[in-house]
Amino acid sequence: LIKDFRKGINRNYKLFNELLPERGHFKIDLDQAYKKGFDEGAFYGTLKNQAGEHWHKVSPYHFHLNHKENSQTLNLYKS
Repeated sequence: LIKDFRKGINRNYKLFNELLPERGHFKIDLDQAYKKGFDEGAFYGTLKNQAGEHWHKVSPYHFHLNHKENSQTLNLYKS
């Protein structure tokens, strides 16, 4: 179980680094992210911002899943 979890975190880290190699923000369609190998359960911490959004940590990245009526996106932030 731990081995699979570690693989998921590493896969997310590599994907996030490909999408956002420098500091900043990035947004991608959630279906597209899944096709690239994104695993929404592979993170090791959660922060809640003032807007009540939960941002999950895969150091140095944070991600948030945005589910709106007609679009679902993966929002990335790199500090």
